[in-house]
Amino acid sequence: MNLKNNEITTNDLDYRITAMQKLDKNKVVISGENEEYLYSLDLINGQLKKIFEVGKGVKDLLYLPEDNLLIFANSINNSVGFINLNNNKIMAEVSVGYRCLCVAP
Repeated sequence: MNLKNNEITTNDLDYRITAMQKLDKNKVVISGENEEYLYSLDLINGQLKKIFEVGKGVKDLLYLPEDNLLIFANSINNSVGFINLNNNKIMAEVSVGYRCLCVAP
């Protein structure tokens, strides 16, 4: 929403969002369980861009601001992945067994 003119802008997505995690006041990361990528959504200009290829099945996201670490749960790969947002690299993806649906701090 543009607070200067009270206009609301929208973006159509070709997929259902299964997880969303706010990184700061202007940016969120979103996933769709049938998408290969995580996406960054800029809340100021509405820009949506692919940021990490993680494979289909991401059901949950968790952000740890003190470490600038994004964690994702992948229910197809039965894994938990760790992304270092300081260097924008996937640090590791660890197998956790059957149907990993969520992550918790």
